[in-house]
Amino acid sequence: MKNISFEWTSVKITFVLALNVLISIMYWFAVVKYKETADEIANSYHSRDMILINAIKTTDSNVPEIKILKYQFDYIQKVKKTNLLLAHRFSSYGYAFTVFLCIASVVGGILGFLLLKSGWENSKNFYLKASFLIAFACSTLCGIFPSVLSTKENAASNLSKYNIYNGIQVDIYNIVTDMEGYLKRNTKGSLDSLHIKIFNVSKAIKENQGVDYNFDLTKIPKEIKPLN
Repeated sequence: MKNISFEWTSVKITFVLALNVLISIMYWFAVVKYKETADEIANSYHSRDMILINAIKTTDSNVPEIKILKYQFDYIQKVKKTNLLLAHRFSSYGYAFTVFLCIASVVGGILGFLLLKSGWENSKNFYLKASFLIAFACSTLCGIFPSVLSTKENAASNLSKYNIYNGIQVDIYNIVTDMEGYLKRNTKGSLDSLHIKIFNVSKAIKENQGVDYNFDLTKIPKEIKPLN
């Protein structure tokens, strides 16, 4: 009898572990599939960036102001890659959490309905109970994590900064190619205006530098917060 009991216990443990592994694989699969689409979007952004990068490279000038502007352009290019990467990651995880919340909620609802027929105490079906608890835990975690990790806000904020940097780079390109004629006029007034433009670019970089990687632990329901 002890061997039979141990055998059933091993089967139950294996079932629970297998179910958790399957859920983890499905979650990662959802992240990967979304990431593939996001990678295509990121590649289109990169192609767009290359147009400006190549255009800036073709402007050969020894003017100190132009050199400064090129340094600013290169600095922005490196910084905004991090913003795009974080927007990419947070949106991927947020998508996967949302998909699994929907799936776990539906599955948990069906399993809960089946359990109601016999009642929790009266039900002898371990696998039904275990599946319900795992589905309930998944729906709870997938409902909490997006808020705690601020996936939507972090993705939107980093993408917004990325787009702001794009706009600054376009402004730099316009100045470097002397579209407003500051260097062509080459007067004290025009050069002063050019210096103001460079200062404004530096100011915009300072105002938007940094990445958003915020957490909000207040979003954790009080009922499941650990005791302090």
